Amino acid sequence: STSSYQYDSLGRRVGKQWEIKGKTDQKRFLWQGLRM
Repeated sequence: STSSYQYDSLGRRVGKQWEIKGKTDQKRFLWQGLRM
């Protein structure tokens, strides 16, 4: 399995994408100011 992460310009994690046994899935993280 593999995973990759996306970050915004402030270094906050905004996404994750992973692949397990050929199936790809993703999760998005939403920020409001400093709160996730």
